[in-house]
Amino acid sequence: MLFSRHTLFRYGTSMVGSGFGHGIALFAQIVFARLLGVEDYGLLTLAFSFILLPSNLADLGVTASTPRFIALSIGEGDHAKARRVVWTTGLFQGATSVVLTLALIFWAPLVARWMDMPKLDRLVLWLAVFVPGVFLFRWTTSVLKGLGYNMLQVFLDSFVLQLFTLVVGLGGWLVMRSTLGVTLGYGGAYLLTGIVGAVGVWRALLVFPNPRVKSDLPFMAIVKHGIPMNITALVQTIFRRTDIIIVGAMLDAGSVGVYRVASSIAGSLKRLLTPINDFAVYKMSRYVGMKKSEYALNHYKDIIIFSLTLALPMYIVLFLFGEEIVVLLYKIEYVEAAPLLRVLVIGFAAFIGVGPMGELFNSVGKNWIRMIFIMCMSVVNLVLNIVLIRAYGVIGCTYSTTLSFLAIFVVFQLYMKRQFFEMKIDAAPFAQLLLFGLLLAGGFAVSGGSWLVRIPVALAACGLSFGAGVLLLWRSRRARVQEGAGADSPGAP
Repeated sequence: MLFSRHTLFRYGTSMVGSGFGHGIALFAQIVFARLLGVEDYGLLTLAFSFILLPSNLADLGVTASTPRFIALSIGEGDHAKARRVVWTTGLFQGATSVVLTLALIFWAPLVARWMDMPKLDRLVLWLAVFVPGVFLFRWTTSVLKGLGYNMLQVFLDSFVLQLFTLVVGLGGWLVMRSTLGVTLGYGGAYLLTGIVGAVGVWRALLVFPNPRVKSDLPFMAIVKHGIPMNITALVQTIFRRTDIIIVGAMLDAGSVGVYRVASSIAGSLKRLLTPINDFAVYKMSRYVGMKKSEYALNHYKDIIIFSLTLALPMYIVLFLFGEEIVVLLYKIEYVEAAPLLRVLVIGFAAFIGVGPMGELFNSVGKNWIRMIFIMCMSVVNLVLNIVLIRAYGVIGCTYSTTLSFLAIFVVFQLYMKRQFFEMKIDAAPFAQLLLFGLLLAGGFAVSGGSWLVRIPVALAACGLSFGAGVLLLWRSRRARVQEGAGADSPGAP
């Protein structure tokens, strides 16, 4: 079998939980977008963008590198070091969040004046108050991931946070009947989820071995490993958020709301598959710690095919029925998001494949190379955003995002062919994306047709895409058995 039963159970259970949680998140976005309207929803999106960018930068990559160092320490049998990673990173996150809160309170009026949006000042100011809650949430989920409590981490990240956001955000709206009420609800949701996560970490450490011996833990090693991951995560946030800021600066809050709707729908599938990458980095880091890099590489190859097999058929549906989906979920005033969605699904399809590649870089400690590539692409993305938004309006932002995601996917694959494990380029993901492109090209011809035409076309295209992925997985497994190497086989650790 391709994966062990235990692995399949954990993937499946977490994906169901993640899907349910992200369904709640999407539902919350829909509710708030409908309640606030295009302009105020755009303001809410801008406020979060101005909070998330400095938060990711101030983190210094500690959150991203914490799971790897905990998992490596456990793989090496050094439980004392694992405990020190937990507490050292926690103290750092707490101190950093307080300093950042003070800085953001000062920054809020400057942001509002720069964007020429007076309402933005108060939203950024109140969100800044909840930054410690955001850092607490990030720390607890990263620790739980490193300790191997992946299902609990996914439950917090994908379900508890989204449920609190919906409930507390709606409560804020009902009490205040304003964008500020929803904003306070979002901040309160992070704080409440962080508290729940802290309780989970405490209970996990109660049963974790405590040898009470001294163990060296150079904190700078965590930062050194984490900085490239931090910059990578920051650039990925830039892909999702800086384009929103540029749209707001060059156009208006209404355009931000429309673009946010399109990117949220396209990105929802990426978030649905997040548990796969979360488990992948834990398993691959353990394999590297056990000096079995070939197991990590085989796991990566299976995960990238598996992720694309699940995602591409759903993107075909979004491409063919984008307008109906946008109007059904949101309101007719958001219908301008449909053309943007058709462009974004192409880029996000490639971005699905980037996730497993990034986790493989993370597992073997090659994050500086990963960082350099993505930093270069971020500069290109920024320039393209400015040029294409000026030339084509808000849809120019989707062109820039899609081209950048495709470029990252290709560059990562080419680098891995030449340097990484001296491996041959894996043709399977390219084959899946090529077939996806051909199916979209065929579907575009009938995208303006009636339902009677598009439904059978969608069924046929989804069946071909999914069937091709299953075939590639089967061939990968068969080739591995013939070579006598099988990661995640029943006999694998």
